[in-house]
Amino acid sequence: SKSRAKGAALKALKMLKRMEELHRSGMNVRPNVISYTLVIAALGASGEPEKAEKILDRMFLISKNNRDARPNEKTFYTCITAWAKSGAPDAAERAETVLNRMEEMYLGLQLQQPSNDTDADAASVKNVAARPNVLCYNAVLNAYATSGGRNSAKMAQNILERMERLTAKEIMDVSPDIVSYNTCLNAWAKSSSEDALVMAERLVQHMKDQYNVVGNIDAKPDIITYNTLLTAYGRRSSSDEDALQRILEILADMEEQYTSGVDETMRPSAITYNNAINAFAKSTVAGKAKQAQMILESMKRSYDSGNLDAKPNLFAFTSVMNACAYTKGDQDETLEALKILWSTFNDLCDNASDYGGPNHVTYITLLKALRDLMPMSNERDEITKKVFQRCIRDGEVNQKVLVILKSALPLDDFRTITGGDSTSRDSIPAEWKRNVHKRHKV
Repeated sequence: SKSRAKGAALKALKMLKRMEELHRSGMNVRPNVISYTLVIAALGASGEPEKAEKILDRMFLISKNNRDARPNEKTFYTCITAWAKSGAPDAAERAETVLNRMEEMYLGLQLQQPSNDTDADAASVKNVAARPNVLCYNAVLNAYATSGGRNSAKMAQNILERMERLTAKEIMDVSPDIVSYNTCLNAWAKSSSEDALVMAERLVQHMKDQYNVVGNIDAKPDIITYNTLLTAYGRRSSSDEDALQRILEILADMEEQYTSGVDETMRPSAITYNNAINAFAKSTVAGKAKQAQMILESMKRSYDSGNLDAKPNLFAFTSVMNACAYTKGDQDETLEALKILWSTFNDLCDNASDYGGPNHVTYITLLKALRDLMPMSNERDEITKKVFQRCIRDGEVNQKVLVILKSALPLDDFRTITGGDSTSRDSIPAEWKRNVHKRHKV
């Protein structure tokens, strides 16, 4: 049922139909909840959530005469995830619809419970009731967080609050866990809503209150919480100096909690530092290259102090170089960006064994920076050619490298160093591009 092989779901459907036919003919092969749930799983794995839900509908009808076919927790969860992972435009809404049916079934069956616990039939009903669990709600939350819909974050927030409300009223024990909170936070981080940052901050504060005041240990913010919050601010940091300042505050708070021993789980990771560096690299604020470099230096210090999770990688170095390449400003800022550019590139090359050497993205960034930051001159041309020769030596030449090179050099120099006018992929000698895409570094 878990196979993604072509035709696997169809084979599962045919097998289920055959079991039903054999049972009607008198053989003792009556399909039960496991049989139907496996078929739902097969359909979900093959990307056919609509058919998966039709099997669930069928189970509701059949279970009137066959208790063994009544949907259970696993059945509903499998159908919910079939929708949640389908990628359909309405995947999140359809997943929530299945969750609603699960709630209705469970609560409806609970209302059937008589006060007399000796009623055997009532006990049977209770045992087969599909009690919703946190995993089911988390699957719907994730569907909204990844859907990209206009109101997805608000819908995810509604699901989270519903979980808290049902638990508080002791209707069901579906208290949100850290995955629930972080998934909802991720929905706000990706949201284009004007109040997304406010809602993200409010949610993190709510998590802190749940942990510190209420005592819900499952709500304690973790490294994923703060990395997600950094992502939320990073998405809005283009020209928002307040957002960039908040990024620095979050990073400093994490570093303080970790280094002081207050909370060692707040150990900043490479993702943490990369998110912060990238936010500045994509911004338009003055001094962004210097700030990106400072964050990289903090990253290196953290790693050198024993935080192995903060090991600098190629993405970090290239992001700092990217901040330099897109620097706009007066001559002083441009010159500072050039110094940081070379310092970062040389640092990367000198420590290639630790951090990984430059790749084609690094060279594209470096060539673009030289083209845009240095005035046209023989000096710029000579430096550009030396960089390209190193790129050849490293086997990192791709089509984009040639396009940037051609825009940075006089045409005669380009022809001389490449052997022609073309920037096509086919014109690149195999030796020049031998390492392109060979290593996943960025």
